[in-house]
Amino acid sequence: MTRKVQVPDELKKEQKDATDVEIRDKPWDNERYWLYRVRVFFLIFGASVTAIVLAVFFWHLLAPPSWRWLAIDEFDRISNFALSIVVGLLVSAMTTYFFSNRR
Repeated sequence: MTRKVQVPDELKKEQKDATDVEIRDKPWDNERYWLYRVRVFFLIFGASVTAIVLAVFFWHLLAPPSWRWLAIDEFDRISNFALSIVVGLLVSAMTTYFFSNRR
């Protein structure tokens, strides 16, 4: 039978404060912080690419023919890409919703 040793609350607070100070002083040394920054970068990059593709797609749907710069086959390719982006975003949103609200 093993006994668990209880750590006094004062020591817990001191340990927590020490780690918080270390993280605040050198956040770039912390691996979790670095991975967080990488994820944020790719999230912003992906959102930017998605916004640009959808903007070009809708521009070519709504603009007069003289203002369009993509050929028909290029527009077909970008429309397929835009459709796959929208479907991917919807599936991602639905998956996140159903897994986060599951009890």
